[in-house]
Amino acid sequence: MASLVDVADWSKYTPVPPPGNAQALLDAASSLIRGHCGWSISREVDVDLVLDGNGGRVLLLPTLRLDAVTVTVDEQPLVPDVDFEWSTSGILRRLSGCWPDRYRSIGARLTHGYAPVPADVQKLCVALAARQVTPAGANPGMKAETIGNYSYTAGASVPGSMLLEPPELVLLDPYQIKVGR
Repeated sequence: MASLVDVADWSKYTPVPPPGNAQALLDAASSLIRGHCGWSISREVDVDLVLDGNGGRVLLLPTLRLDAVTVTVDEQPLVPDVDFEWSTSGILRRLSGCWPDRYRSIGARLTHGYAPVPADVQKLCVALAARQVTPAGANPGMKAETIGNYSYTAGASVPGSMLLEPPELVLLDPYQIKVGR
């Protein structure tokens, strides 16, 4: 799967020059963001999924931006708006009956994701990658505080840190799949 942002766009989001391994860093940052969000975020066409049935009327797909879907049950095609309906947030609902209560009984082919990837996600991806090359002390956003014997330094600016900080988690909240949506 492609990175959430191209190396060619690196300079749009940071003054730090792209290193020779910029693509690998962007790939790692993209993987971290996607792992946290629980889906690809970027545009994917004709993705084939095999899903477990839950015996209920509603089934959640691993996406928050669904553009097209075809569904089969036990390899038999279902008819949209007759057998099921779907929402752009990735929710499938049976219109008659329920989904089977069996593992791997539902097939779905979908087109989903953002095209282009939202700018805030691209910027975060570059920021995560740029942390790997920013010299210590070079980031004016570094936050440090000491109160008595307690000291805290925000990791968002710590070189080598590819962890999501609380403000970044908030930024990604609209793109994260929530259990039970």
